[in-house]
Amino acid sequence: MPLLVLEILQPLLIGAPVALLVFWLRRPASAPLPRPSRRTAVAALAVVLLGPQLLGFALIALLALFDPRKPWAPIGNFDSKWHPFAQYWVEEVPLADMKWRLIAPLAFAIIAVVVMLFASRRTPTNGSAVLAPRTALTFASRGWIVSGALVLALVVLTAVTAGLTSVPAFDGKHKYVLIDVGGTQLGIEVYGWYYSALPLLLLLVLLLLCWAALRRIAARPLADAPEADAAVRRRQTFAVLSITTGALLVHLGLVWLDLANTWSALGAGPLMEVSGPDVEGATSVFTTGPALETPLRVMGHAASATGYAVWCYALASFAVSRRRAVEEPAAEEPSAAERKG
Repeated sequence: MPLLVLEILQPLLIGAPVALLVFWLRRPASAPLPRPSRRTAVAALAVVLLGPQLLGFALIALLALFDPRKPWAPIGNFDSKWHPFAQYWVEEVPLADMKWRLIAPLAFAIIAVVVMLFASRRTPTNGSAVLAPRTALTFASRGWIVSGALVLALVVLTAVTAGLTSVPAFDGKHKYVLIDVGGTQLGIEVYGWYYSALPLLLLLVLLLLCWAALRRIAARPLADAPEADAAVRRRQTFAVLSITTGALLVHLGLVWLDLANTWSALGAGPLMEVSGPDVEGATSVFTTGPALETPLRVMGHAASATGYAVWCYALASFAVSRRRAVEEPAAEEPSAAERKG
């Protein structure tokens, strides 16, 4: 159980200090946001940053209560009348294998982008005419666009590659990878089409909502001060893109870690002893699994930590912007005598 908690917290514990260090070194100057927009951005980033963590702790608590393998589990132990239900829950909802973690960052990112989408609709404007055409990417920096597109390509490429290597199990679901050993086969669960279908669907929903939010931010009427208004729109666009890109990075890292666990299960070394009814004695089989495990694990931890670092950096930028806005004294209104003079 402590290992599960550490596994959930690990990317946050790595990414948060890195993000704060980079933020402290850069100390980026940013335009102050209106208080409602700033609060909305902080709330959306908090949802996507803490949501997967809280969900993980809740599911671990359920596992501790329901797991029939633990005699001390108050609901899942064999003497409890709820034992059949607990056994079904643990077997049908695989909490221990952490498959739920693959969709958690995408699901909470969808919620966060929806918050930003409706918040941008309420931003006050003066309703002036739009003279120049604006697209959803008008206020987005080129670096965010390129990095987001690159991560998206890696997510899709990984899902397609893993899906093509998967084969259907006895129930027809593409979730196994097989190794031929003479007249028998060795199979193990892999991130194939069965496990990648829902994440890809959520990914499509997230991208559509992200585009809608960026389009709404760019298309609303101009405010009284065009330069200040453009700076505010850039900040809101930065919030939406950081939420989306961070979710893609965390999801990609978790998929790579899941694939690393799959390949590590194929053997602890390059030679694996396999025996079966159609194999005479034990046969040594060379597998590429252990060779792929280490790079996949390293890339997985790096991608997940980078995703959390993106979220923490964005949250710090809005939090510091809020504190500076509060510390700055408001400009005093000129008196009636001064206006007449």
